[in-house]
Amino acid sequence: MKYAKLLLSLGVITLSASMAFGADKIGQSSFQTQKISKGVRGTAMGDAYVALATDVSSVYWNPAGLVKIPRGQGQLLISRINMPADISYHTIAYGRNLGFGSIGVNVDFLKTDEMEIITVDGKTGETFTASEMTIGISFAQAIIDNFSYGFTFKYLRNDFADEDQSAFSADLGVRYRTDFRGLTLGIAVKNIGPDTRFDGTYTDQTKAQAGGQPAENTEYGEAPQPSTFQFALAATASEMFGMNLEGQDIAFSVQLESPSDRPERVAFGAEYNFQELLFLRGGFKFNAGEEGFTLGLGVNHQVGKLGYAFDYAYLQFGDFHTADNNDGLLSQPHRFSLKLAF
Repeated sequence: MKYAKLLLSLGVITLSASMAFGADKIGQSSFQTQKISKGVRGTAMGDAYVALATDVSSVYWNPAGLVKIPRGQGQLLISRINMPADISYHTIAYGRNLGFGSIGVNVDFLKTDEMEIITVDGKTGETFTASEMTIGISFAQAIIDNFSYGFTFKYLRNDFADEDQSAFSADLGVRYRTDFRGLTLGIAVKNIGPDTRFDGTYTDQTKAQAGGQPAENTEYGEAPQPSTFQFALAATASEMFGMNLEGQDIAFSVQLESPSDRPERVAFGAEYNFQELLFLRGGFKFNAGEEGFTLGLGVNHQVGKLGYAFDYAYLQFGDFHTADNNDGLLSQPHRFSLKLAF
């Protein structure tokens, strides 16, 4: 249990420090897409997935979980995330266990439709788009059978109209399965990197509007990356309570998160597993703004040496609207993913 005590101590210390230094920076970070949960299975469990991720989706949740991909197996994960204003976020990730360690690669891309440019003088008739891209490379290795670490190095790029910014970032994670009834601890520190700024200048109309002085060309200010600390505990009903469910099981997790630019939050998640074929999931986030409950399901199937899994998640997102106010079923914040194992 020495690793468990070490992780618990590290978690408490880091969480306390991040709460102290991040409380007054709400809404002041760059690269906002890094705050969007991308693994659909974990999203359906309220994002309480840092201690449970054990497949290719670990590149998003906790890179240490990549070591649980079966040796010699490759996994491909393709996801689509519906967002407000008709924005879709697409992600693709690949992971493989090489024996001495596991690797992962991910490419994520978000782009808006064309939007009209409106200045202080009114509509211009011109349009612009915005996009954000992430390219990540991950590595994970087991120190002992039940203890692993992992890291992800990321290149980030954000284009907004004629301006752009880019940066490098990193995620770090550890995962430890204790000897106490299968209790698993997970810690992840994400989006560690230097402050960023857009290239070029913008026209500052503040003085012109206040005192009639001419507008000034001003350099963009710097903004920190949206770093966050996550600490989670997870277990299954069969191991924690000694329940014999005859091919069925229930996994559950609680997760504490301390972001640098928003209030601390707590998430709970659970997953019902029927014969490793059908999965029902749910979760809830406390103190998470517009977000609240989550629901989802998953279906696994094996055809020869090819395994595939389809996952779906629904995330409550307050008063969700599309750009044309079409609030139909397909316009809601649904998330889909397909995983292939070979």
